[in-house]
Amino acid sequence: MYKLELRDEGSDKEIEFEECPDRAEIESECDEWAESAEWGNEGAMVRIYWALYDADGDEVDSGLHTTTVEPNHEALIDDVIAETIGRYGTQANQILECDHQWVSTYDREGGCKENPGVWSLGGTTLVFNEHCEKCSLERTITRYGSQRNPEQADEVKYRISEEALLSDD
Repeated sequence: MYKLELRDEGSDKEIEFEECPDRAEIESECDEWAESAEWGNEGAMVRIYWALYDADGDEVDSGLHTTTVEPNHEALIDDVIAETIGRYGTQANQILECDHQWVSTYDREGGCKENPGVWSLGGTTLVFNEHCEKCSLERTITRYGSQRNPEQADEVKYRISEEALLSDD
């Protein structure tokens, strides 16, 4: 019998195994545990410390696993739509039913012609601007790369182009 202890900044969990789990099984348990918690709509980067003990209580192995919890894109879009409907009425409802097709064009997002919509903020941080070619929704993704602060998750933000909404009248 083996016991796996998982720990993050505010909670912990114990899992028992009949046989000694390998690294892939341990990392899978870490991912599953992190994804089952509530991190807000923005997503998170969760550092999980783990230790594996044998039946005698002796530590067999230990480590740190970082799990990236994906943002709740649907909830983030819903928040933008709720705000926009208040100003533009039902025009914003088209976004709810849209099967988004994300593109970046030089004319709209800028950047260089060879890689439109991509901007460097220095170091390993890149920003990707794109829009849905079917509706007025815009998306900005910030990827912090390897030079990020501990537990700093990549960011996704949505907004509705007021110009696009007004031009649909």
